[in-house]
Amino acid sequence: MLCELKRKNGEQQTLRVLSILPSTLSLGTKGRMRSTAEGRHNAAFTLIELVIVLAIMGLVAAITVPAFVGMMRGRHLISAANVIHASINGAKNIAVTRRRPYALVFDISEGKTGVYEDGDTSNPLQGRESFLPQTVSFDTADPDWNVSNDKPEGSPDTYPEIVFRPDGSLDSSTSPVIVIVDRQGEHMYIRVVRNTGQPIIE
Repeated sequence: MLCELKRKNGEQQTLRVLSILPSTLSLGTKGRMRSTAEGRHNAAFTLIELVIVLAIMGLVAAITVPAFVGMMRGRHLISAANVIHASINGAKNIAVTRRRPYALVFDISEGKTGVYEDGDTSNPLQGRESFLPQTVSFDTADPDWNVSNDKPEGSPDTYPEIVFRPDGSLDSSTSPVIVIVDRQGEHMYIRVVRNTGQPIIE
């Protein structure tokens, strides 16, 4: 009886398992269909998110790119002002060290400066020439430009110049102003204090 019961139980369990399998298969198919549908829904939602992110990135780029370009333009102008500032200090230090006048000469056409012994502009001091960035030039037409040129008109070396005395002051009755301009028309001014020869970027 026990064996038969076990057999019967076994048969019943087998039948029960067999009877459950179709429903399990059916549930598995439905689960796969449900997961596929959910996957499609999630994929569609991710695409919407991607479009939103791209739109935000485009908006940020539209705002930041012009600002970045403007910053780069400003950096060229600041770089040129620093070049002139260093050239002025260099000429002043040479005049003080060597105890005789030296001139900082501005070559407008070439966009450069050179340090010369006062009265001799035939040869600049070696290593004392400085060049402006290609996007920046001297603006002698600006009304604030105030660098004198005491040489006779028609002389081959009629470049504006600032002459430093052995004490570091300027051989000038005024405080000269150098004006530089970039290709976008932005200006920067470097004033040299007459009594001290100190350059100030304005």
